Amino acid sequence: MEPYVHAELSAKRFGGVPENYLDIHILMDSSKAAFPNNAHRVLTHNSWFCVTILPKVFGHQRINSDGKKYNVKDIGEYHCLEDFRMRFIPSVQDYLENLVVQPWMNNGAGTPNRCKLMFKNKEEYEGFVSREENNIEQNVID
Repeated sequence: MEPYVHAELSAKRFGGVPENYLDIHILMDSSKAAFPNNAHRVLTHNSWFCVTILPKVFGHQRINSDGKKYNVKDIGEYHCLEDFRMRFIPSVQDYLENLVVQPWMNNGAGTPNRCKLMFKNKEEYEGFVSREENNIEQNVID
């Protein structure tokens, strides 16, 4: 669902006009630019994001053009519900509990596949990694 459609639904539910809510919905769906399929939702479509991040960005409460107060977290939570067929709001754990932790996630022990694609062959990549490890050791000594 597009951010403006979410904003229209927010206006129906909380009053005011879609533009009162559009910035919240644009942020909720902004992760599509980084990962353009529904997996982008792991970043913004979860209870932690709605309760912790949205209020830090937009404040806890706002007033719409009808003069009604609304809670920003409620807008985010309904956005999630709308995208998940009004059935649930995922937690971060829901997304990550089946994640296989890769070596590079443990303090850089290894390299993500995306970074390996920057090199022509395995030798070029390994030479780069070796030089970087030496640079890190030098910085620790200095």
